[in-house]
Amino acid sequence: MSENQDEELLLAIDKVQWALGESMFRAKKLKTLLASNKKMSYGFDRVLNELLMALSQITHLYRHNIAERIKSLLQ
Repeated sequence: MSENQDEELLLAIDKVQWALGESMFRAKKLKTLLASNKKMSYGFDRVLNELLMALSQITHLYRHNIAERIKSLLQ
């Protein structure tokens, strides 16, 4: 790979990581906002917890098993 391609790959890695972090932040904010809304059904909080767990697992997988491996190959 050329140096330009390496830089583009590193930028893509960082952007995916940012998007995952932003998704976690927004999902947590949504949960907080909906917690004070009396119109939400009882089971909805459980679904949001599942979403947060899934996002957390995906983020961990991406950071440790994908992003770090790619970065180590580029060094």
